[in-house]
Amino acid sequence: MASYLKVQLALKSINLEGDKLAKVTRRLKKACRTRWLSMDAAVSGVRQDYEALLQTLSLLEEKDAAAHGLLMKMKSLKFLGAIYILSDILPVLSELSRHFQHDSLNFSAILPAINQCKDKLKQIRENEEPLQKLSEDIDSFTDMCAEIKSNAKSSNELHALLRNYIDSLIKNIDRRFSDTSAVVAAFAIFDPTTLPRSDEVHFKTYGDSQIALLADHFFSDDVEKEKLKIQWNGFKYHTHDILLPNMPKEVRDGKARMTPTEWLLLQLLRSAGLRHFNPELVFVAEAAASLPVSNAWPERGASILKVIKTKLRNRLSIGMLEGLLHVGINGPDVDHSQPVIKKAVNTWLASKPRRKLETPKGVTQCESRNASVQTEESSSFTPCREDIRAVLKEILLEEEFDSHSDEDADNDSDFDPF
Repeated sequence: MASYLKVQLALKSINLEGDKLAKVTRRLKKACRTRWLSMDAAVSGVRQDYEALLQTLSLLEEKDAAAHGLLMKMKSLKFLGAIYILSDILPVLSELSRHFQHDSLNFSAILPAINQCKDKLKQIRENEEPLQKLSEDIDSFTDMCAEIKSNAKSSNELHALLRNYIDSLIKNIDRRFSDTSAVVAAFAIFDPTTLPRSDEVHFKTYGDSQIALLADHFFSDDVEKEKLKIQWNGFKYHTHDILLPNMPKEVRDGKARMTPTEWLLLQLLRSAGLRHFNPELVFVAEAAASLPVSNAWPERGASILKVIKTKLRNRLSIGMLEGLLHVGINGPDVDHSQPVIKKAVNTWLASKPRRKLETPKGVTQCESRNASVQTEESSSFTPCREDIRAVLKEILLEEEFDSHSDEDADNDSDFDPF
């Protein structure tokens, strides 16, 4: 990575206003199968810094076999064409993926997002924009690397790759959403902002086709289907006359975290009167409220579970783990949780007499101090310069006496009277 950044600095250094130098560098992104948006970022980074990657691998290929293998694969028109194709297609798929990662519940935006994604893919297949961009940039890559050359065979392979890849993507999208997209889109009738006024012509027939589709999906008895249709007709007037005028303004304007669909479903599920007179409609509303349209909810739960149940805490009971997960997912932020924690501690202490651990006998409490002030300073002893010199003089005299005594001992040992 250090070599790669150095090559980027050399390629992308731009002189600005005299002594100022702006250097633009990027880090490579790792593509991960469990993170859908990482593939888009990785492909985008490779395309934007393709020259820097080739030069970096060229510097490392003599010392690293992996760098040599990567360089051989990247120095080809087929690899470069695949990067250009993916760089135009993956942003479209990422935009569709982001629709399913929102925390809000909005059934009316699912089917239009799917159709928009398919139309964009069809437009890319018809216009062949990635291959046109590659043909415009191929000369610069050929000057840099002689192996990258455009020929008829490679061009035909890239055109076939683009068509087959987009056709497969559209087929997979249809297969994934064809069975459930109509049912999920039918839940859009619970959006109160789309309800017409009572004096409009479409008010009486609003949601009839969607409620008929939901009745066929959730109920098999004809009596229950008719009850659902009757309950929906009555709930429309209740929503128009009572619920819609009392909707909070921030929810209506889209400034709140809760969408109008979620607000209406909660009003239906929380009201005891509505639950009593509309049992079939409440059943459908419960299915809509619990439907995991967004994958952000289960992913957030899995992330919190990984944080709580670590290798050192693998013996947590199911009840304790469920409580911790409930607090971690639905609890307040850390900045606003101090009053809740104090209240919980006080409630726990007041629930029954708690046994407090006593200090064992014979164990003294250690006094903790700051390391910088652990030594006690004494003002009674203040050495002066003369005292220090006298002490040093005595030390030097003792060392000199010891050296003379050692020399005398050596001379005595060397004297031989015989």
